Amino acid sequence: GELPDSLSDRYARWYNELAKRAREVDPQSMVIAYGYSRYRAPPTKIKAIEPGVWLGYVGFNAYPRPDSYRQTSADEWLGWSRLGATVFLRSNSLFYCGEGAPYVVSHQLAEDLQFQVKNGLRATDFDCLQGYWATTGPSYYVLARMLWDTTADPDTVLAEFYDAFGPMRGVVREYYEFWEAYTTKLGNTPAFFEAKRPDRMRAYGKWYPDRAFTKASAILAKAKPLIAKASK
Repeated sequence: GELPDSLSDRYARWYNELAKRAREVDPQSMVIAYGYSRYRAPPTKIKAIEPGVWLGYVGFNAYPRPDSYRQTSADEWLGWSRLGATVFLRSNSLFYCGEGAPYVVSHQLAEDLQFQVKNGLRATDFDCLQGYWATTGPSYYVLARMLWDTTADPDTVLAEFYDAFGPMRGVVREYYEFWEAYTTKLGNTPAFFEAKRPDRMRAYGKWYPDRAFTKASAILAKAKPLIAKASK
């Protein structure tokens, strides 16, 4: 017959059995497992996860994201944690961040990381850093700094990033804030958020029309008179 929509209980039973058998060999052993795909949601029949099971939650994957997606990820995270799993973040989010298009999600990333830290985050494993610093730089910086110092304030961290641009810091801030507002709006557009990655990439001409780049270019033009003040 067909598989059930959720395989989480099947996988959780397996993780628990592995943990029990591993402890017989080494009491300090750990089982490293995933909550992913059709076994991402927490199990509903298993009463507890065995000690020593580390669960890599493959959620908080999509940025920009609507509040409803964020709530689903938060609920699933808490579900595994409450059952006793040691939860770490195994996110694909950086893989989907823009494919080189202007894509700034700094505050959403920071908000989710603060939630994760508050609710038992023990490690992270991101797939993968694409290196789009010109278009996604503030988001990369905020994530790296807040993983280093989980108590850091996101806006203070962003101010650090913009300070690196010297006299052009205000222009650069305005430029990235324009794209962050734009990106956030895309996340609340169902046709964009729900599209498969290849379809979304093929439609970038639609999602990023010339008028958006005209506005962004006008912001960057404000930096030209400031170049002479920049240090060499």
